[in-house]
Amino acid sequence: MNSPVILALALLLAVVANAMSPNDYYRVFHGEGTYYGYTTRGNCAIRSPMPSMYNGMLPVAINNAQYENSASCGACLQVTGYGQGSGANPIRGTFKAYVHDRCPECKYGDIDLSKGGDGRWRVHWKFIPCPGEFVFFLFEGSNRYYLKLQPRGLKTPVSALSVGGQWGTKTQDNFYIVQNGGGFRFPITVQMRTVLNEWITVQLAYSRPDGAVFPVGYTTGRARSQPPPRAQAAAPKPATQKCVPDWKPCTGPKNWWGTSNCCSGNYRCVKAGQANFVGRRCEPAF
Repeated sequence: MNSPVILALALLLAVVANAMSPNDYYRVFHGEGTYYGYTTRGNCAIRSPMPSMYNGMLPVAINNAQYENSASCGACLQVTGYGQGSGANPIRGTFKAYVHDRCPECKYGDIDLSKGGDGRWRVHWKFIPCPGEFVFFLFEGSNRYYLKLQPRGLKTPVSALSVGGQWGTKTQDNFYIVQNGGGFRFPITVQMRTVLNEWITVQLAYSRPDGAVFPVGYTTGRARSQPPPRAQAAAPKPATQKCVPDWKPCTGPKNWWGTSNCCSGNYRCVKAGQANFVGRRCEPAF
């Protein structure tokens, strides 16, 4: 197999792995909340200088399936717990968090809280836009031919990034790698597409081997060039039952979080899309 084919396959695999989509912001996820102790280190490499938009939010590790090759790193969450579960420290109330790390042993829908505590507690949560602030970049191990940079301060994670018209590859530690055999020339244009399909263009006057760099210009709108096609997120595993009927509102007894349910046992009815009562399906409640 020749090198162009190998390169094309590598790019395709990189795009497929980074599969977070806008639909993730229209769903509520259910799972278990656990504790793993406070830490300033995590797979997402969200470290000093910290974006101030995370002030007051709890760092969490997301399950491996929804970590998605770091695609969800930096995303903000709204988490709710009712103290149902087992252990010494119930998770109660609603609070905001951000994805800081990966939990390899957690199941789909689970989150691990970066604070001291004990137990396994039922929670539900959803992705929400972060407050947003000034955009800046964290560089790591970069030089004039090789840039490894992490965009910060955006309302949602970045799903595609280019430097000088060259599209980068996302790494598992939440950076983008862009290479140029002839060397990058500054000032240079950086284009970004967020998960919610907002286009942001900034100008960088320089790069650095390591550390933060702030742009000298900032615009939003359409991109000058388009990234490789983004693969659709993998479909969820087939449910063992269907909502009855699947085209009308769920009716029936109230479940523990107070919504009506037309699914039997420990299942709840959820929307598969944005339209009300369209494509509803039953999923495990816990």
